[in-house]
Amino acid sequence: MRKVPPGTDQIQRCLIILPLHITGIWKICWRRDEYESGSIGAGIVIEPGLKAEIKFIESKHDKNPIRIVELNGKKINLKNIEILNKLIDNNSSFIINCECNAPLGSGYGLSAALCITYSIALHKCLNIDKAIEKAHLAEVKSLLGLGDVIAEVYGGELEIRISPGAPKHDGKIIKICYRNDYTILTSELEINLTTDIMLREKYDKIVRYSDTYIHKVLEDPSLENFLECSYNFSKLVGFLNNSIEDKLKILKRFLIGYYVKKRVLVIVPERDFLDEVYERVRSMFGVCRIFKLTKDGLRIFLT
Repeated sequence: MRKVPPGTDQIQRCLIILPLHITGIWKICWRRDEYESGSIGAGIVIEPGLKAEIKFIESKHDKNPIRIVELNGKKINLKNIEILNKLIDNNSSFIINCECNAPLGSGYGLSAALCITYSIALHKCLNIDKAIEKAHLAEVKSLLGLGDVIAEVYGGELEIRISPGAPKHDGKIIKICYRNDYTILTSELEINLTTDIMLREKYDKIVRYSDTYIHKVLEDPSLENFLECSYNFSKLVGFLNNSIEDKLKILKRFLIGYYVKKRVLVIVPERDFLDEVYERVRSMFGVCRIFKLTKDGLRIFLT
């Protein structure tokens, strides 16, 4: 993570680069201290992720600061952002312009990336550790994400969250990096499944199966094993159904593995069959996005 120089109190612009995170297996962990709540589990960290430019502006009305967030040219407002505005009381005004090749609310961890960026802006790029803590708290309170913040801040091609919570609040993560340059393909499934619905309807199954597969990934953190465990977990929990399985049958011999998280179908093709798999996935599901695993986490560039 890029450290901010001390005494930097006249920042006008800031560039934030954050990866996305698609968890494969997770267990929800509630604690009395919400900073220590979150999830344990394992997921992949991918790029390109979120690219955000923060432009600080002067507001003539300190009691009504100007705060605008645009994602791919459209203004947005999320529940976690509303919570951050209540958690952090100051008069900072800013405009955040964000770009990302992934949709909100599907399972890419994009809400967490936006939340981290917004929290950094509220803290005027000065107290990054505190900004990250508040972003995690807002994600927990809003039920938009329980493990994405720590994964996106620290990175790791495969991340294994061994203790829930925010960084500095007992949250612990193991970063696994591979020598192979893996390509990740994704698509979004046509199902209406928000995070709060997912937690409510599938909570019992998540609790029932999570420990087994988290332990299996810890025993063998290879990408192949992670994909196999995530496939079994997503099938048992009910993300991966027979309809999707039937569509992917023709591609199985070309794949290292695949799984579903929320609405996101994650596919890792064998290197020699990337183009063929890409075209087939795009034909079957209407869209196919291309990502790479990345070891990088949060990067901050001040101007």
